[in-house]
Amino acid sequence: MGRSDPQAFLTELAKLYDKSNKRKSVLVTLKKLPAHKIASKDEANVGLNSSYCLVRATNGKQKISCVLSSGEHLRFHMDLMTLLRASADGLKKKAKTKKLKSSLV
Repeated sequence: MGRSDPQAFLTELAKLYDKSNKRKSVLVTLKKLPAHKIASKDEANVGLNSSYCLVRATNGKQKISCVLSSGEHLRFHMDLMTLLRASADGLKKKAKTKKLKSSLV
């Protein structure tokens, strides 16, 4: 489960959705990370005021993750929502029931 860059993550997520078509669920989680968790002790040029986001996905057997900086955040979420909408084909429509109006007597 190595961390990948955002575009590779989206590619792997699409493959994960294809593998688990209609039989399994895929869980996608987002978590805010402080900058000192990302930077190693050798990297002094990382800004401590910048924020990061950890994105993880799993289907129970395979796990993938990536770390986003604040600059990549908006573009990644637009691409992620496009992928999620395309992969949501297994959802069932809710059955509608007719309600009869009661007449006042």
